[in-house]
Amino acid sequence: MMQPQIMVGNPSDMLKERRNRWVNAFGRLKPGVSQQQAKAALQPFMHSMLEQEVQEAAFAHASTYDRQEFLKCWIDVLPGSQGRSYTRRQLRLPSGS
Repeated sequence: MMQPQIMVGNPSDMLKERRNRWVNAFGRLKPGVSQQQAKAALQPFMHSMLEQEVQEAAFAHASTYDRQEFLKCWIDVLPGSQGRSYTRRQLRLPSGS
């Protein structure tokens, strides 16, 4: 119901087009697991999603180079203690500034 008020740009595409990259996932590391270990464990999952993407119709006209570059995308694991940086930047100044 509030989608038009909270989505910027073309809201209908944001929820219907799976190729949009606007979701952040948050979690906690298990005790004893480093950020690097978590990243290494998540990368195969990320790569399998990318492999599926290049099979989609949206990639039908992509060059070999573009496909290869897309498949180099990686997932990152960052500390959440400072919050989401985009939101923090947007909220650091009072409204109207």
